[in-house]
Amino acid sequence: MVPVTVTVELPRLDRNPEGTADIDENRGMWGIVLAQAASRRGDQAKVRQYAEEARKSLGMGVAQKPRDADLLAA
Repeated sequence: MVPVTVTVELPRLDRNPEGTADIDENRGMWGIVLAQAASRRGDQAKVRQYAEEARKSLGMGVAQKPRDADLLAA
């Protein structure tokens, strides 16, 4: 069996990839997903960057809607 290398380019958080919901509404969750993907690639710098963006976004959402169960679960 021959090893195969696959390169995946992760989208930037400031862009709305085609086929996704509005990034502004889901920025925190999108950041978590990108952090997970970067972790699987072994890119710890990107993991920290995406996780920090997710933390900021989810924190702002909780501050604005403290009783929103979906935000609290994230």
